[in-house]
Amino acid sequence: MALPSGEPVSGMDITPALIETASDLTRLCKLDKLASFAQGDASSMPFDDGAIDSTACFFYVAMNLPDKTAVETIAIVELARANSSKA
Repeated sequence: MALPSGEPVSGMDITPALIETASDLTRLCKLDKLASFAQGDASSMPFDDGAIDSTACFFYVAMNLPDKTAVETIAIVELARANSSKA
């Protein structure tokens, strides 16, 4: 995602080992200046308000969240964003 655009990309996962692996692979690909990774989940994201321009989920993680409200909120925000860009 970072390579084609040249824009910074942030990744998040709840599992520390996957954050470490992502960081290692990114460093090996020499993309570590464009990508960073943080530990967290959708109910408590480690990003400031307004810091995220778009989201992508590559695995179904909602089944691991005790409170599905955060996932529903992300979906609503992304739908609103997509609809506003069409106007």
